[in-house]
Amino acid sequence: MPESHPWPDSAPPAPRMRAVEFAQYGSPAELRIGETDTPAPADEDVLVRVGAVSLGRFLDLIVRHGRVPGHEITLPHRPGSECAGTVVALGAAATGLAVGDRVAIDPVFGSDGGHRIVGVHRPGAYAGYVSVPAACATRVPDDVDAVTASSLALSGPAALALLHAGGVGPGTTVLVQGAGSGIGATTALLARLLGADVAVATPREDQVDALTALGFDAAFLSTDPEFTRRALSGHAEGFEVVVHNMGSPKVWDASVALVAEGGTILSTGAYAGTRVPLDLRRLAARGLTVKGVPAATAAQVAEFWELVASTGFRTTIARVASLDDVEEVHHQTEGGAQPVGKIVFTVPDSW
Repeated sequence: MPESHPWPDSAPPAPRMRAVEFAQYGSPAELRIGETDTPAPADEDVLVRVGAVSLGRFLDLIVRHGRVPGHEITLPHRPGSECAGTVVALGAAATGLAVGDRVAIDPVFGSDGGHRIVGVHRPGAYAGYVSVPAACATRVPDDVDAVTASSLALSGPAALALLHAGGVGPGTTVLVQGAGSGIGATTALLARLLGADVAVATPREDQVDALTALGFDAAFLSTDPEFTRRALSGHAEGFEVVVHNMGSPKVWDASVALVAEGGTILSTGAYAGTRVPLDLRRLAARGLTVKGVPAATAAQVAEFWELVASTGFRTTIARVASLDDVEEVHHQTEGGAQPVGKIVFTVPDSW
């Protein structure tokens, strides 16, 4: 079957490449396309010819605005975290991969609470090439193209880690808040694949119809004053698992109201804030569990891609654009309608 978004070849890397960088924080106008030296892989890194890189509607934007908690970005900086491409060179101590391997990059690396992220703590993949720790790169199934691999590289394993933490399986009732985002849509779709009964919610009115079209049990507008009542009308006892990556106090109150007695609220992020009210008496009286879920483990990343190979799982991709159009797409992402699912850049061969 021909690939709709081909992978880059594995030719030896060119000495120079094109890349997107910003020299100061601010609007999308700060993003500049220019030429720079192709990086050489460190000992435990691999050098990847980038075929596609997803727009992180959280990561890429907070990086561009300089709002990474506890980290001062060295300028100029190159964003781009969730990507896919072809291995073209290996560091002296890199193992488990070979030149020519087609890989997805889960950008989170490090351990013991010291997680770091490609595109945040080191130069990212808005470029012709990116050097990443070999442990971040996973070979993908033969029938997965570069855009699909990029759309799943981070959100897929993260969603699986979330759902495993909640014990989600056949018949589990699940509500995914913020389901219009890349991680939200992927989590909802994956929960359904695992056999759960899945309802979704979004704070954006322009996403409700698209979520409904994906065939979930129900799709709600979480800013609707009647949201909680409407959701409980079909699930009177609440949901066994509520996925809440929002960080919005108002949405948090709804999540607590909608989780069933003895149920679990899961979170792997805080995209609209970091603090929410927590009523400990309410948690205790209803036997609720609130569980923060860290980055996917190496075993979970491998399990996710095995699942893709065996089931053909895909997430929803809202738009595919050229990295040449990065400034325009960033403008649209911050200022206009938010499509449901992932936005993915393809990297032109000339980069």
